[in-house]
Amino acid sequence: MNRQLILSLPLLLALTVPIASAQESTESSAGVQPLLGEIRLRQAELDRRERALVERERAQLELEKLVEAQLQEVADQRQTMERRIESWESERGERVRQLAKIYAAMKPTKAARLLEGLEANLATQILSNMKHKKSAAILERIEAERALAVSRKVAHPLSFEPADVSAGDS
Repeated sequence: MNRQLILSLPLLLALTVPIASAQESTESSAGVQPLLGEIRLRQAELDRRERALVERERAQLELEKLVEAQLQEVADQRQTMERRIESWESERGERVRQLAKIYAAMKPTKAARLLEGLEANLATQILSNMKHKKSAAILERIEAERALAVSRKVAHPLSFEPADVSAGDS
């Protein structure tokens, strides 16, 4: 009987160990299930964030393209405007040169009377485009205060001081 008991003890142990392992496995799997659920939730959240990030990157690229297109459009418009301004300034310069020739052909007294009625900047430009002797003869006949203001503008054309002249500037 001892012998039977000794033989049956390993058998008994073999039978009880798998049962204990099965119980431990169900207990441990019960602890793993919540962890697996959390991992799945976390993975779903990461997937959602990744999709949102991809969408934001796409939207950002579209906005960058739109901004680049608008910047190019503004640059093109600026070039067009600069060309127009150059053209207008060139035309204005040509018109001022033509006016200078016309005023230079007049008698100094008449030219002085007409220049006094013009806006100071235009009068300055006209006188600047004349030969020195002719412009001096005209300035000589312009009212002293206005002649001084025009002379200052000729000397300092980019000055921000207002030409304090009564005729033509009001």
